[in-house]
Amino acid sequence: MRRVTRDSLRRMVEELPSVAWPEAELDGLIAPQFGVITGFPEFLTEVEAVCRLDLGATGLPGRLPDKPKRGL
Repeated sequence: MRRVTRDSLRRMVEELPSVAWPEAELDGLIAPQFGVITGFPEFLTEVEAVCRLDLGATGLPGRLPDKPKRGL
């Protein structure tokens, strides 16, 4: 997959005009300014990594025990 660019996001916004995206928000997806927000390219990299996981081999826990009921 190619990295997301400002131009590719701009073309997507033009194709899907139902929501207006200010330029600053598009810039924030490419190069976040707030430090705690993951950039869109990094997010896609993380999603690709999760997609490669074999979830059947992760050893997911079984059913959680029921919480005890409070006395009535």
